[in-house]
Amino acid sequence: MNLLLSYPRTASTWTRYILECFSSKTMENHYDKRSVHGVIKENGFKTKEQINEEKIFGNMVHTVQDIREKPDRLVLSYRRAVEVLPSFLYSENHANKRIPIEQWMSTLRVSDLQGKVYQYLLNIKFYEEFDGQKMILNYDSLMNHPENTIQQLTRFFDIYDKGKLENFMSNYEDHKSVNLKYKSLPKHMAVNTSGKTKVIEDMLPQDVRDYLNTTFNRMEDK
Repeated sequence: MNLLLSYPRTASTWTRYILECFSSKTMENHYDKRSVHGVIKENGFKTKEQINEEKIFGNMVHTVQDIREKPDRLVLSYRRAVEVLPSFLYSENHANKRIPIEQWMSTLRVSDLQGKVYQYLLNIKFYEEFDGQKMILNYDSLMNHPENTIQQLTRFFDIYDKGKLENFMSNYEDHKSVNLKYKSLPKHMAVNTSGKTKVIEDMLPQDVRDYLNTTFNRMEDK
């Protein structure tokens, strides 16, 4: 089994979409057993690629508690905790949408984040202790250097194709637009930073920034 361990707000949907495009199979969401391409089409939008939704390429889970069997290959999506955890906490409660995000972030306390910190650390621990083929997919690299990072990702999963990569990058903005249609569906309340990095950190109180950066410092060089 191919497994994507991707905490919310670490580009899990975009990564699944990419893997579906290159494998032409479903990168299954553990939580509803559906493909990204299938959900987009079910909601009346067109996709740029056709995939075989009956064939499963791999599975995506957000947390280690949902892993049901040892994977053959593991990718851990990693984005700086100072960006991920506050934005996920904000988006969990739809009532927060009535509060400007800058205002909400400015009142965040360290104690508010400790449950999310524990979950994120468990994901990292699982990756570090995994004794099979594994790779860290860095969010900043995926957003800022997509061609090189997508090549690395697809080579890891043995689905790299030079022609497909060239075509994908030639239509990169169109693919992003299609993928965002999934994120705009009613069930989602994403904090849309449009792939930008270091957006949330500047909104946070200094003690919260320091807590998250210190706790996850060991991941910054990976």
